[in-house]
Amino acid sequence: KAKCPTRQVPLLQHNDRTVWESHSILRYIAQEMKPELHLDDTWGMAQCSPWMDLALATGFNMMCNHHLVDQMARTPPEARDYKLAEEAHAVYSQKFELFEEHLASSSSAR
Repeated sequence: KAKCPTRQVPLLQHNDRTVWESHSILRYIAQEMKPELHLDDTWGMAQCSPWMDLALATGFNMMCNHHLVDQMARTPPEARDYKLAEEAHAVYSQKFELFEEHLASSSSAR
């Protein structure tokens, strides 16, 4: 409990630091290890973070992530429900359209 108040994963131990919650871990890694992922500054971070927050707030991966990961990574090939995995992939593809549209129109936003 001292390391993670929710007693759940994900949890990152880096040197003497503990970071918990997936989006916080991603932001920490980007800033600590590869700041160019946040476009090297706070303005860049402000441009990237809303997309992670949107994904979290809207349940971006709900109804597709579990089925896709479960079927393709956790289930042996002979027992997979490929129709379920295909449906989950289709949901992901649809949800990514918004991200793709934004990326296509903002390559020179800086």
